[in-house]
Amino acid sequence: MSNFFSDNEINLLKKAKEKKNYIHLKNKSDKNRDVMNVKDLNNLLSMHNIWDQNNFNMVIDKKPINYNKFSTQGN
Repeated sequence: MSNFFSDNEINLLKKAKEKKNYIHLKNKSDKNRDVMNVKDLNNLLSMHNIWDQNNFNMVIDKKPINYNKFSTQGN
């Protein structure tokens, strides 16, 4: 199984975790396109009957967003 990150990037992430100095690395690989495209993601997110405040959490700028602020009841 291949990894999305290079060995060097994996080492950077490990060191950041150890020091609790988390970093964000942009994935420069095209491999992620094989995992899911935007259309598939939208279809998955549109399945209103499987998501709720317990299994779908959103965060922006490290602050949690209340589920009811970005979602509606799917009944």
